[in-house]
Amino acid sequence: MHLGKWKLLSAQEAVAWVNETYTQIGGGLPWIFDWDGTLMRGDVGTQAAWGLLRSGLVSPDRIPVEWKPSILKDMNFPDFEKMRHEQAIKMGHQEIFEMETTLMSGFPCDVARSIVEKILEMAIGMGNLRRLEPMGELLRTHAANAYVVSGSPKLSVETVARDYGLPPTRVYATELNIVDGVYGESHGPHGIVWAEQKRKVLEMEKIPEVYFVAGDSTGDWDMMQLSKGVIWGVLWPRKGNPWATLREQLETSLDESLLPLPSRAGIYMAENPEKTGPRYWVVEIHETHQVE
Repeated sequence: MHLGKWKLLSAQEAVAWVNETYTQIGGGLPWIFDWDGTLMRGDVGTQAAWGLLRSGLVSPDRIPVEWKPSILKDMNFPDFEKMRHEQAIKMGHQEIFEMETTLMSGFPCDVARSIVEKILEMAIGMGNLRRLEPMGELLRTHAANAYVVSGSPKLSVETVARDYGLPPTRVYATELNIVDGVYGESHGPHGIVWAEQKRKVLEMEKIPEVYFVAGDSTGDWDMMQLSKGVIWGVLWPRKGNPWATLREQLETSLDESLLPLPSRAGIYMAENPEKTGPRYWVVEIHETHQVE
């Protein structure tokens, strides 16, 4: 198989290489990770939404009229996922994603936390959410100098991120404002942490330059541009996933000498031949790419 300038690495080799490179050129700069699709297969926000809706406590004006509370109360996750997908076709994927970020409105913080912790623990046990390696190993190793930047609800992300040694203060994700211990109706100062807002949040938090950025969608592309060391793209097959367009972004952005991208599943590294941008590119391909 012709790989051009791309080098195929095992997971163990990839971890060793990126850590060694950090000691050489990292200069103490931070590590930045997306969450869904990067550190975990599945979506913590959607799993949490399912749990909140099953509780029967979500205000009816927060959800589509077709979603009857009496039906949601006992709905299993596959049926909820199907119903959500059908609604996303009607509303738009971005719109239903934004709707899910507001479901906690009116919830006392401790009640929301209890529901989310239980539902995410159950989702992991059921296999609806799966931790991804070697990315998880990198976060655990560098947790003291790492941040997670995610569009999912902050409560959901920080619940699973703490297993990696990451405190809530270094999780930048979408969050509703809190008034007297109750989630309000508007988003907090970081807004909806998606696309260009991810980069803006890092800059707001005085993090204008980083060593490593990992993400799996075009929603991570803007914050990837802050990397001076390694950009690690996790590539998933499309198969109806509206966010799985990072391959297309890379194919239109990388130097011609790095094209075509590898197609077979695996982890590949290449040095960036351009004078600007990261020193290295990494692509982690989860299924062999079929040309459409």
